[in-house]
Amino acid sequence: MKKWACILLFFSFLQSYAQYSYTYTDPCTLQLKSVFVPAGGGVTVNYFDNHNTFSANDFSSGIFDAWISQVSQQNSSAPCSQVTTTLVNNITSAVVANTVGIVTNVVAISSLASSMASISSSIGSSMSSTAGGISNTGIGNSVDNNQSNSNGKSNNTGSTGGNQTNNQNQGSTTTSTTTGGNTSSSGGTSTGQGGSTPSTNQPTQTGEQTSQSSVDGGSSSGASGNTANSISNSIDGGGSEGGSSSGGSTSSSKKQAAAKTSSGSLIASGDMVAISSTDGETANQYKVVASITHANTRGTRIKGVLFNYTTGANNMNVTLYKSWINKSRSLNTIAANSTMMDFEKNIFNTTTGLESYKVNKSITAMFGMNFTLGKMGERNFYNLSAVGGGHVSTKVTDRVSTSVLVLAIYSPFTQFYDGKWFGAGILFVPFNSWDFKITKTFKYNISFTGVYEMNKTFLNYQILTGGKISF
Repeated sequence: MKKWACILLFFSFLQSYAQYSYTYTDPCTLQLKSVFVPAGGGVTVNYFDNHNTFSANDFSSGIFDAWISQVSQQNSSAPCSQVTTTLVNNITSAVVANTVGIVTNVVAISSLASSMASISSSIGSSMSSTAGGISNTGIGNSVDNNQSNSNGKSNNTGSTGGNQTNNQNQGSTTTSTTTGGNTSSSGGTSTGQGGSTPSTNQPTQTGEQTSQSSVDGGSSSGASGNTANSISNSIDGGGSEGGSSSGGSTSSSKKQAAAKTSSGSLIASGDMVAISSTDGETANQYKVVASITHANTRGTRIKGVLFNYTTGANNMNVTLYKSWINKSRSLNTIAANSTMMDFEKNIFNTTTGLESYKVNKSITAMFGMNFTLGKMGERNFYNLSAVGGGHVSTKVTDRVSTSVLVLAIYSPFTQFYDGKWFGAGILFVPFNSWDFKITKTFKYNISFTGVYEMNKTFLNYQILTGGKISF
């Protein structure tokens, strides 16, 4: 048995050793390229978009070198034109994929942050109006309607424990104090009962009368807690119901509601992308996308990070982005910086500026610029591109929503091997996304997109599936 195993390993070694290897320098990237030809077989070479099949003998006899020289002469006016176009399309496709991810994240969290900001504002208004009602109506009435008797009972309309006020009237000075009472409040009216009520009347030289009332201690209950309770229910996704709540519960509800809005909004998302290329040569690729986006309490400042990795191309991309939304929420300025690198250490950095304008509740128009600089092999790469498009979102049901995003990208200038103006075509990227609300905080998403080169064909088709979770 060991004998046959050794023979098998020996023949496997001979077969691998018989593989022919040919190395040459790519004139466009100045990178060393290797071609491996199996023994007794052939290999297809794509050079300047020219395809030919060669055997091991063709490489050793000079047939391959002669074919390379012929193709190079035919493309002498623009020797790297096809390579440049392919490179530009690949990079702009990656950039616009990031842009789509950024826009969808910003739209999603800005909607969430806007609703949370509205709730926070309602809480603030409720607390302000409640406090104002107590200080302006309750205590004011308690001064005017303060009554003291020999039993030490004091009835104060709308008063609360621990508050004091001074009101000056003409006449004598009257000071009354009620302590140790229990205060109950319903609809802004409270009744305090206490032990002793000392009262002193002293004339003053100016003829003014000062009345001071103080109610200390006690517990309170009232219907004023309904507002905060309703707001708290709306945050949790439930309905609001009428009814009374204790003063302690009211304060607790407000604190809980305020705590949910004090830290802003946070959304994390993850997608698995299947990419099918149409060139007939590139195998199907898969991309993993993950992002996290945060908005402040008012929803006017949004920032996030997006990461993706693509198989086949073996490139990874990290994008940092930030968004500024104006007070009317009609304008949204997005800035992003993306760095992409592959296993061959080719690296590209893209800075993006995007401005979006909200036409109405569901339609948003956008326009922006991208500038990419990098290095492909030993040659530098520069590219300037413009992007424009629009976004439409629709709520189908309470649990299902959909959005359509269409972007067009045009590169007026590219520097690679030689400078080239207005050489690239226009790329269109349609994007359709469906969100299914599974729980209050989790949504399942499936999306369809692709990259279409104007007057030619789709470069690839993509299907995305994943989820979003809010914190």
